[in-house]
Amino acid sequence: MCLFGKYWKKLSRLFNRQLDYFLDNKLLPAVERLLFSQNFARFIQRNSKQATEEVIEFQYG
Repeated sequence: MCLFGKYWKKLSRLFNRQLDYFLDNKLLPAVERLLFSQNFARFIQRNSKQATEEVIEFQYG
């Protein structure tokens, strides 16, 4: 049972290291590029305008 525990701890450490690497070096930069891109800014602006128009139409139309 002791060998299994050591193996499990090593495997867990390896998995956590790989997950940290993926999150820090792959996923985070991709998400930052998306969030700070001009396309995303236009998407937010367009949807905000559309949502505002729908709310005004619903309340006053």
